[in-house]
Amino acid sequence: MRRHLRKLRSTPAVVLLFLILLFLLPYDNSFSPRAAIVSAVPALFEKRWWLINKPGAYPVDFSQDVAVLVKSGIGTKERIPSWLQAHEHMELSDLLLIGDFATLPGQEYQYRDQRLPVHDVLAWMIGRGYMAEDLDHPRLQKYYNLTRAIDREDVGAAQEMSGSFGWELDAMKFLSGMELLYSRFPDKKWYIMADDDTYLIQPSFKRLIEHFNPNREQYLGNPVGGEDCRFGHGGSSIILSHRAVSHLTSDREYLATAYRESLDETWGDKRLAVALNRLEIYIYEEYAAFFNGERPRTSKITKERLCTPVLSFHGLSSSSDMLSVSRTFEHATEQVLWIDLWNIPTSDKSDNAHLPKASTSLFDDPIYDTGHANWDYVGRPDEWTQSVEDVSSVETCKQICREERPDFCLAWTWDSNEKKCHMSWWIIKGDQAEGRTSGLNVPVVKGLVRSCRP
Repeated sequence: MRRHLRKLRSTPAVVLLFLILLFLLPYDNSFSPRAAIVSAVPALFEKRWWLINKPGAYPVDFSQDVAVLVKSGIGTKERIPSWLQAHEHMELSDLLLIGDFATLPGQEYQYRDQRLPVHDVLAWMIGRGYMAEDLDHPRLQKYYNLTRAIDREDVGAAQEMSGSFGWELDAMKFLSGMELLYSRFPDKKWYIMADDDTYLIQPSFKRLIEHFNPNREQYLGNPVGGEDCRFGHGGSSIILSHRAVSHLTSDREYLATAYRESLDETWGDKRLAVALNRLEIYIYEEYAAFFNGERPRTSKITKERLCTPVLSFHGLSSSSDMLSVSRTFEHATEQVLWIDLWNIPTSDKSDNAHLPKASTSLFDDPIYDTGHANWDYVGRPDEWTQSVEDVSSVETCKQICREERPDFCLAWTWDSNEKKCHMSWWIIKGDQAEGRTSGLNVPVVKGLVRSCRP
């Protein structure tokens, strides 16, 4: 009996030792129970390894080790030149443009010393035999109608069709685009997919992927979706390791099935995830904070994100928007943290040659405490914000934020017309908002910033 009691008493110690040894393993080890434990014990991952002045375990040279896919379409092709110009500083040697159309000889786009065509990835998929040319499906018929309009140079009809059903064709580009990218550049460590209105911050990307072994199956992105399938939001950019893409594209028979299923898919980024999940390759939920699907001024800086690198911006649909963001971030040589976004220029027309690092002193301006008239640091109220009605003054709104809801509220906005106080668990750089006065929960914000940028 005593021997059995000794065994029982030692069990907690054994379990503790097991957990310690487990967490000492490299992050990307193949021992799967780690993922479940990570979700149950998130505090153990608050090490902020990216803030430690130490090189990554798996060095990356962007010009040699990374292939980038830019996804466009006939309805948005005017974005391509500004995307290429905005990313010239990245010196990408392996860049692929895809769409639902193909450029003709002599119409290629210029990127540094390269002439880049747009590849019609739907035509490529059909040409590879994944779908029969005579397959009768409404989505394919729409594609053929678009192609005929392009061939007869009916720009108006092509633009109208793209606006009507371009999203349906876009859903077919993710998986096929990744296969085409890998077939062109099979020896890369990393593969990145981005939209033509997505801006990539190279030093932040580099800091993240150097933490992972590309010879293991890695899927990184901004997780969205429900319990049935969590998938990386395409606009925020998606990162796949060499091993993951190699495995994904190795089963031609399955790809043919997946491409046919994409004819009925709403979201192409979900279809890509379904194919990866089939191989037991799942997105890393705990690295969601690195990815961003918003424009810089509306990017939500939460407690979890504040001291984390930000990799991307999305929704930069105009040339001026894309190039303005590029002017702000193209000179960054170190990772950009979310809180550094507070230093972006107030005007989109400002030619800022360098984005300063944020610090607590940035929030010494009394305007953040007393309130910034005709401004909004909260953004559009939604299901994630909190609002209180019948609030008579700025001071009352500030008091509700700081004293009544300090654990929730990072920013507050008082609407003088509706007499409402809106609060959020994030801060945004914001913009002008007539009739509103906005401020921050300054003590809390400063405390958060002090943990990474004293």
